[in-house]
Amino acid sequence: MKVSRLAHIIDYFCRPFLDSLTSPFEYRNSPNEILPRTPFFLIDLEEIGSLDQSKWFTRGWTLQELIAPRHLLLFDMHWRLLGTKNEHAAAIERITGVLRDVILGNLYPGYCNAAQRISWASKRETTRKEDMAYCLMGLFDIHMLPMYGEGSENAFLRLQQEILKRTSDQTLFLWTASHEPYNQGLLATSPSAFCTHYECFSWLPSYLTMYDGFWSPYASLIPSNHTPSSLQYNKQTASYLFFTVTTTVKVHINSTIHFHKRT
Repeated sequence: MKVSRLAHIIDYFCRPFLDSLTSPFEYRNSPNEILPRTPFFLIDLEEIGSLDQSKWFTRGWTLQELIAPRHLLLFDMHWRLLGTKNEHAAAIERITGVLRDVILGNLYPGYCNAAQRISWASKRETTRKEDMAYCLMGLFDIHMLPMYGEGSENAFLRLQQEILKRTSDQTLFLWTASHEPYNQGLLATSPSAFCTHYECFSWLPSYLTMYDGFWSPYASLIPSNHTPSSLQYNKQTASYLFFTVTTTVKVHINSTIHFHKRT
Protein backbone atom coordinates (compact mmCIF):
# COMPACT_ATOMS: atom_id res chain seq x y z
CA MET A 1 0.00 0.00 0.00
CA LYS A 2 1.40 3.36 -1.03
CA VAL A 3 1.24 6.15 1.50
CA SER A 4 0.70 9.74 0.39
CA ARG A 5 3.18 12.30 1.65
CA LEU A 6 2.17 13.64 5.06
CA ALA A 7 2.08 17.40 4.62
CA HIS A 8 0.69 18.30 8.03
CA ILE A 9 1.22 17.28 11.61
CA ILE A 10 -1.16 18.55 14.28
CA ASP A 11 -0.33 18.47 17.96
CA TYR A 12 -3.65 19.20 19.64
CA PHE A 13 -1.97 20.07 22.94
CA CYS A 14 -0.02 22.97 21.44
CA ARG A 15 -3.32 24.82 21.55
CA PRO A 16 -4.60 26.47 24.73
CA PHE A 17 -5.23 23.65 27.17
CA LEU A 18 -9.02 23.93 27.45
CA ASP A 19 -9.42 24.19 23.66
CA SER A 20 -7.21 21.15 23.08
CA LEU A 21 -9.55 18.88 25.05
CA THR A 22 -12.18 18.93 22.29
CA SER A 23 -10.11 20.04 19.27
CA PRO A 24 -10.02 16.64 17.50
CA PHE A 25 -13.79 16.89 16.98
CA GLU A 26 -13.49 20.52 15.93
CA TYR A 27 -11.14 19.47 13.12
CA ARG A 28 -13.54 16.68 12.13
CA ASN A 29 -16.50 19.05 11.95
CA SER A 30 -14.61 21.77 10.09
CA PRO A 31 -16.15 22.50 6.64
CA ASN A 32 -12.63 22.39 5.21
CA GLU A 33 -11.17 19.26 6.73
CA ILE A 34 -7.51 19.98 7.48
CA LEU A 35 -6.10 16.47 7.34
CA PRO A 36 -7.13 14.08 4.55
CA ARG A 37 -5.37 11.33 6.49
CA THR A 38 -4.32 11.33 10.13
CA PRO A 39 -1.33 9.12 11.01
CA PHE A 40 -0.99 7.35 14.35
CA PHE A 41 2.19 5.64 15.46
CA LEU A 42 1.58 2.60 17.67
CA ILE A 43 4.96 2.49 19.38
CA ASP A 44 4.28 -0.80 21.19
CA LEU A 45 3.00 -2.71 18.16
CA GLU A 46 5.16 -4.80 15.83
CA GLU A 47 2.56 -6.51 13.67
CA ILE A 48 -1.11 -6.17 12.84
CA GLY A 49 -1.95 -9.53 14.43
CA SER A 50 -1.23 -8.08 17.87
CA LEU A 51 -3.43 -5.02 17.43
CA ASP A 52 -5.35 -5.76 20.63
CA GLN A 53 -2.10 -5.59 22.64
CA SER A 54 -1.49 -1.92 21.93
CA LYS A 55 -1.98 0.39 24.89
CA TRP A 56 -3.25 3.00 22.46
CA PHE A 57 -6.63 1.28 22.72
CA THR A 58 -6.66 1.44 26.54
CA ARG A 59 -5.75 5.09 27.17
CA GLY A 60 -8.47 7.60 27.95
CA TRP A 61 -7.29 10.40 25.69
CA THR A 62 -6.87 8.18 22.64
CA LEU A 63 -10.60 7.46 22.50
CA GLN A 64 -11.29 10.77 20.78
CA GLU A 65 -8.15 10.32 18.66
CA LEU A 66 -9.69 7.08 17.37
CA ILE A 67 -13.19 8.41 16.72
CA ALA A 68 -12.70 12.00 15.57
CA PRO A 69 -10.56 11.61 12.39
CA ARG A 70 -12.49 10.56 9.32
CA HIS A 71 -9.41 8.82 7.91
CA LEU A 72 -6.86 7.26 10.24
CA LEU A 73 -3.60 5.57 9.22
CA LEU A 74 -2.04 3.10 11.66
CA PHE A 75 1.72 2.53 11.75
CA ASP A 76 3.70 0.00 13.77
CA MET A 77 6.82 0.62 15.85
CA HIS A 78 8.99 0.49 12.71
CA TRP A 79 6.81 3.04 10.87
CA ARG A 80 5.39 0.36 8.62
CA LEU A 81 1.84 1.03 7.51
CA LEU A 82 -0.60 -1.43 9.08
CA GLY A 83 -3.61 -0.05 7.22
CA THR A 84 -6.46 2.32 7.93
CA LYS A 85 -8.92 2.22 10.80
CA ASN A 86 -11.65 1.51 8.26
CA GLU A 87 -9.85 -1.62 7.08
CA HIS A 88 -9.52 -2.86 10.66
CA ALA A 89 -12.91 -1.56 11.88
CA ALA A 90 -14.17 -5.02 12.89
CA ALA A 91 -11.10 -5.70 15.05
CA ILE A 92 -11.19 -2.20 16.57
CA GLU A 93 -14.87 -2.61 17.43
CA ARG A 94 -14.08 -5.89 19.19
CA ILE A 95 -11.17 -4.37 21.12
CA THR A 96 -12.73 -1.05 22.10
CA GLY A 97 -16.49 -1.60 22.02
CA VAL A 98 -16.94 1.46 19.79
CA LEU A 99 -19.62 0.72 17.20
CA ARG A 100 -18.26 -0.12 13.77
CA ASP A 101 -20.48 2.49 12.12
CA VAL A 102 -18.96 5.13 14.42
CA ILE A 103 -15.45 3.98 13.51
CA LEU A 104 -16.30 4.07 9.80
CA GLY A 105 -17.83 7.51 10.12
CA ASN A 106 -21.29 6.31 9.08
CA LEU A 107 -22.80 7.17 12.47
CA TYR A 108 -22.02 10.41 14.30
CA PRO A 109 -21.13 9.70 17.98
CA GLY A 110 -23.75 12.20 19.11
CA TYR A 111 -26.48 9.84 17.89
CA CYS A 112 -25.36 7.22 20.41
CA ASN A 113 -26.91 7.52 23.84
CA ALA A 114 -24.93 8.84 26.79
CA ALA A 115 -24.42 5.51 28.53
CA GLN A 116 -23.07 3.90 25.39
CA ARG A 117 -20.56 6.69 24.76
CA ILE A 118 -19.35 6.56 28.36
CA SER A 119 -19.07 2.76 28.17
CA TRP A 120 -16.41 3.18 25.47
CA ALA A 121 -14.16 4.59 28.20
CA SER A 122 -15.13 2.05 30.87
CA LYS A 123 -11.98 -0.03 30.40
CA ARG A 124 -9.61 2.84 29.69
CA GLU A 125 -7.12 4.51 32.01
CA THR A 126 -5.50 7.91 32.40
CA THR A 127 -2.39 9.03 34.27
CA ARG A 128 -4.24 11.81 36.07
CA LYS A 129 -7.42 10.50 37.64
CA GLU A 130 -9.55 13.53 36.76
CA ASP A 131 -8.76 12.97 33.08
CA MET A 132 -11.13 9.99 32.99
CA ALA A 133 -13.89 12.61 32.98
CA TYR A 134 -12.13 15.30 30.98
CA CYS A 135 -11.25 12.92 28.12
CA LEU A 136 -14.99 12.47 27.46
CA MET A 137 -15.72 16.18 27.05
CA GLY A 138 -15.18 16.12 23.29
CA LEU A 139 -17.57 13.21 22.80
CA PHE A 140 -20.35 15.25 24.41
CA ASP A 141 -19.28 18.68 23.11
CA ILE A 142 -18.91 19.79 26.72
CA HIS A 143 -16.69 22.73 27.67
CA MET A 144 -16.13 22.76 31.42
CA LEU A 145 -13.13 24.06 33.32
CA PRO A 146 -10.70 21.28 34.35
CA MET A 147 -9.96 21.38 38.07
CA TYR A 148 -7.06 19.08 38.82
CA GLY A 149 -7.17 18.14 42.46
CA GLU A 150 -10.96 17.81 42.62
CA GLY A 151 -10.68 14.02 42.34
CA SER A 152 -12.00 11.60 39.76
CA GLU A 153 -15.46 11.25 41.32
CA ASN A 154 -16.15 14.98 41.47
CA ALA A 155 -14.86 15.47 37.93
CA PHE A 156 -17.10 12.73 36.56
CA LEU A 157 -20.12 14.00 38.49
CA ARG A 158 -19.56 17.49 37.07
CA LEU A 159 -19.38 16.04 33.57
CA GLN A 160 -22.69 14.20 33.99
CA GLN A 161 -24.34 17.33 35.39
CA GLU A 162 -23.20 19.25 32.30
CA ILE A 163 -24.59 16.50 30.07
CA LEU A 164 -27.96 16.67 31.85
CA LYS A 165 -28.09 20.42 31.22
CA ARG A 166 -28.04 19.69 27.49
CA THR A 167 -30.14 16.55 27.18
CA SER A 168 -32.83 14.48 28.86
CA ASP A 169 -31.01 11.23 28.02
CA GLN A 170 -31.89 9.03 31.00
CA THR A 171 -29.40 6.30 30.11
CA LEU A 172 -27.01 8.24 32.35
CA PHE A 173 -28.83 6.52 35.21
CA LEU A 174 -28.29 3.04 33.77
CA TRP A 175 -25.09 1.87 35.44
CA THR A 176 -23.96 -0.74 37.96
CA ALA A 177 -22.05 -0.14 41.19
CA SER A 178 -19.03 -2.35 41.85
CA HIS A 179 -20.17 -2.70 45.46
CA GLU A 180 -23.42 -2.35 47.39
CA PRO A 181 -23.25 0.81 49.49
CA TYR A 182 -26.28 1.70 51.57
CA ASN A 183 -26.36 5.26 50.27
CA GLN A 184 -25.66 5.59 46.55
CA GLY A 185 -26.37 8.64 44.42
CA LEU A 186 -28.32 8.59 41.18
CA LEU A 187 -25.22 9.41 39.11
CA ALA A 188 -22.23 7.12 38.72
CA THR A 189 -18.84 8.04 40.14
CA SER A 190 -16.73 6.49 37.36
CA PRO A 191 -17.01 5.50 33.68
CA SER A 192 -16.12 1.97 34.78
CA ALA A 193 -19.62 1.68 36.29
CA PHE A 194 -21.18 1.70 32.84
CA CYS A 195 -21.96 -1.43 30.92
CA THR A 196 -18.85 -3.23 29.71
CA HIS A 197 -20.97 -5.65 27.68
CA TYR A 198 -21.04 -3.22 24.79
CA GLU A 199 -23.96 -4.81 22.97
CA CYS A 200 -26.34 -3.96 25.81
CA PHE A 201 -26.93 -0.44 24.51
CA SER A 202 -28.17 0.71 21.15
CA TRP A 203 -28.00 4.25 19.84
CA LEU A 204 -31.81 4.29 19.67
CA PRO A 205 -33.44 6.57 22.25
CA SER A 206 -34.16 4.82 25.52
CA TYR A 207 -37.38 5.14 27.51
CA LEU A 208 -37.70 5.92 31.19
CA THR A 209 -40.73 6.13 33.42
CA MET A 210 -41.02 6.62 37.13
CA TYR A 211 -43.29 6.92 40.15
CA ASP A 212 -44.37 10.01 42.07
CA GLY A 213 -42.44 12.52 39.94
CA PHE A 214 -39.28 11.53 41.79
CA TRP A 215 -36.94 12.73 39.05
CA SER A 216 -38.97 15.32 37.17
CA PRO A 217 -38.47 16.60 34.49
CA TYR A 218 -36.35 13.71 33.21
CA ALA A 219 -39.13 11.12 33.32
CA SER A 220 -42.88 10.89 32.95
CA LEU A 221 -45.41 9.91 35.55
CA ILE A 222 -47.05 6.48 35.17
CA PRO A 223 -50.00 5.15 37.18
CA SER A 224 -49.30 3.05 40.24
CA ASN A 225 -51.21 0.08 38.86
CA HIS A 226 -48.27 -0.49 36.51
CA THR A 227 -46.05 -1.52 39.42
CA PRO A 228 -44.53 -4.95 38.67
CA SER A 229 -45.96 -7.63 40.95
CA SER A 230 -42.44 -8.75 41.82
CA LEU A 231 -41.80 -5.44 43.59
CA GLN A 232 -43.28 -4.52 46.94
CA TYR A 233 -43.91 -0.84 46.39
CA ASN A 234 -44.45 1.30 49.48
CA LYS A 235 -45.02 5.02 48.90
CA GLN A 236 -43.97 5.75 52.46
CA THR A 237 -40.48 4.34 52.05
CA ALA A 238 -39.49 3.96 48.44
CA SER A 239 -39.75 5.05 44.82
CA TYR A 240 -38.86 3.18 41.65
CA LEU A 241 -37.44 4.18 38.28
CA PHE A 242 -38.25 1.89 35.35
CA PHE A 243 -36.12 1.73 32.20
CA THR A 244 -36.74 -0.01 28.91
CA VAL A 245 -33.55 -0.20 26.84
CA THR A 246 -33.46 -1.29 23.22
CA THR A 247 -30.41 -3.44 22.50
CA THR A 248 -28.48 -3.78 19.27
CA VAL A 249 -30.47 -6.91 18.46
CA LYS A 250 -33.80 -5.14 19.15
CA VAL A 251 -34.39 -6.90 22.46
CA HIS A 252 -36.03 -4.87 25.22
CA ILE A 253 -34.44 -5.04 28.66
CA ASN A 254 -36.29 -3.71 31.69
CA SER A 255 -34.17 -2.26 34.49
CA THR A 256 -35.23 -0.85 37.82
CA ILE A 257 -33.65 1.55 40.32
CA HIS A 258 -34.99 1.34 43.86
CA PHE A 259 -34.91 4.48 46.03
CA HIS A 260 -35.39 4.77 49.78
CA LYS A 261 -36.28 8.05 51.40
CA ARG A 262 -33.71 9.26 53.88
CA THR A 263 -34.77 9.42 57.51
